[in-house]
Amino acid sequence: MNDHEFAQFIMRIGDSVEPTKPNDMVRMPPQIALPWEAEKSIQTLIDHIFPQLYLHGWDAPYTIERAIITSTNDDVQNLNDIIINIPGDEHILLSFDEVEEDTHNLYQHEFLNLVAQGSIPPHVLKVKKALSIGVSKNSTKVLIKKGKIEGEDEILPKI
Repeated sequence: MNDHEFAQFIMRIGDSVEPTKPNDMVRMPPQIALPWEAEKSIQTLIDHIFPQLYLHGWDAPYTIERAIITSTNDDVQNLNDIIINIPGDEHILLSFDEVEEDTHNLYQHEFLNLVAQGSIPPHVLKVKKALSIGVSKNSTKVLIKKGKIEGEDEILPKI
């Protein structure tokens, strides 16, 4: 199944056109299904979607043309933790762990560090394509080291 056929298949699921089994289960075509072999299956999936990642991990077109879609943020974080282990300098960015004007300490650091909703990055964000060149209270200035905007400064706001 090529990329276009796969996209059409996913759209048929979303449009409720693809036939379903009980509990809204969908039968995956054999050409896109990977057999489950416990934890080995996760690495097999990553290797299939990102072949030779260690050679191409810095290539922006290579990485943005690929995706693994999961149903939970925890799964996304687990996959990201595995995929980010490509060679290269790693920079750790931390989110704020306090709420302004929280005079009664209602929002504990431990709770705030666990909040990771869809558009909010995790408390610990690992970055490999940028070099931190300045940190302020509200943002981190980074120099992009690889990719389409290599050599440019970008501001990553702290949330």
